[in-house]
Amino acid sequence: KKAARENRPPIEKAREIFGRDFMGPAQVNEAWDVKLEAKDIPQIPFTLTELKEAQARGEMLILRIEKDSEGQALDMNRMKALMMKKLQGTDQTEIFRGWTDWSKEKFDKEAPRVPSGAKARWSLVTKEVLEDSTSKTYAQQTKALRDHLIDTLHLKSDHPDFQGADDANLDRLDKLAKTDDWKQAAIELSELPINQNYRRTPAEVTYDSFTYFAITKERLLPDHLDWTSRLDSDGSLVYVGDFGSDGLFVSRWDPD
Repeated sequence: KKAARENRPPIEKAREIFGRDFMGPAQVNEAWDVKLEAKDIPQIPFTLTELKEAQARGEMLILRIEKDSEGQALDMNRMKALMMKKLQGTDQTEIFRGWTDWSKEKFDKEAPRVPSGAKARWSLVTKEVLEDSTSKTYAQQTKALRDHLIDTLHLKSDHPDFQGADDANLDRLDKLAKTDDWKQAAIELSELPINQNYRRTPAEVTYDSFTYFAITKERLLPDHLDWTSRLDSDGSLVYVGDFGSDGLFVSRWDPD
């Protein structure tokens, strides 16, 4: 365990590796007008090799927080208010579009996930959707995600995160999604460990997109949507993306 801890690179080294794709404490402070203290910043949980491999794949390293400077949860409504204030005078005239009735939903009350008792969490995130993952059902996308993790992270097919993500179960859920019981398929798919642990939540897509834009003025996912691990009140799976000058598009789609 001591050797493993010593392999964790310092923040300065991570910033050197990722360049403009590093969203660390200074960037988060600037984007969200917070003042993170050193004790609030966790150790980077990735090795130097893992960081270099992730950067070579075009990923970014981002520090996610769950509360703003006033202690309010950074849910989607709070992020909207803070970003609208910050982006006054830019060509970003709106923050969200597509979704209109936020008050009925659970997903818009959720902040980016951090470990219990912590204030922040480091995450590696692809800046684009996975290759060959578009125009697929949710189950087919889950297969593509599983295979990507096997190829890039060298996870084995019997890894705990792959429980229920075998071809037989995903094919079963894919068929179920095309019946009148599609809502049950959506629930089971969203609850799979692989989707809970490797797909983002709507709040996390929003946080990552707004943080990156506030610092770089570049919009992530300008032409694609990220299908998340969360359901809306009607049982469909929420997606976020297509980030243009009129804001992030937030809506939902059935798993078929």
